[in-house]
Amino acid sequence: MQGALAQEEPMPADLRLLTNDLQPAAVSLCPQIDAALEEARRAGAATALLSGSGPTVLGLFPGGRGGAGDGLDLAEQAVARLEGRMPAALVARPVGTAFARVVRHNPAGTAKRRSA
Repeated sequence: MQGALAQEEPMPADLRLLTNDLQPAAVSLCPQIDAALEEARRAGAATALLSGSGPTVLGLFPGGRGGAGDGLDLAEQAVARLEGRMPAALVARPVGTAFARVVRHNPAGTAKRRSA
């Protein structure tokens, strides 16, 4: 992920890097999430994932900057196909890599706290 951001790539080449550890648990509690993920993929998303703990599902549509096959164009077509079948389908436009950063987590789970 850091390499993709450093090269100003819109997405990492290996989409398996885009994961959400909460997704399996959310899908087990709400099977409709799995259906929404599949709908996003069928609509043309290169990958689909759950945002946070849900229920928002997002599809990522990579592509160049303009012209046929552009990611934004594909996303707009997907929204048109999903309208009426999925609530509040919309297109979010990218803001650029200047707003992206990799956040490291503490695998030991021991967060340092500040004294008040």
